[in-house]
Amino acid sequence: MDAGGLISVLGKDQEDHEKFVEALTIHRGPLVVSPLVVAEVDHLILNRLGRRAELAFIDELVRSYQVEDFSNADIARARELCARYADLLTFDLSDASCVVLAERYDSFEILTTDTKDFRNVAGSRGRYFRILPYDL
Repeated sequence: MDAGGLISVLGKDQEDHEKFVEALTIHRGPLVVSPLVVAEVDHLILNRLGRRAELAFIDELVRSYQVEDFSNADIARARELCARYADLLTFDLSDASCVVLAERYDSFEILTTDTKDFRNVAGSRGRYFRILPYDL
């Protein structure tokens, strides 16, 4: 899941919040999140909502999500993806880290609000992503 997907799950006031929560409830397997996505969401929450909300976010991460390790090799792979999709101006390192994790888990599903970028990004073996919750 990317930052937009995670925020949509956590924020009850977010557009399509219920659809995002439903997508997670029917998902099988771990709820994997990149540490780069965690840092991005933490920064947004702290700056927009304050310390109490940030701490609640961290508590929810510990309870419900699997924050993956990310190595230098993973960063290098993410860089390759950023270079390959340089024409997608909002496809950044955090987004690329989601693709790296999808490749690690041989998954072709991503929970995201960023349909514009992720509909144009292919994961391993050239397969495009199923965008959750929109493609349910």
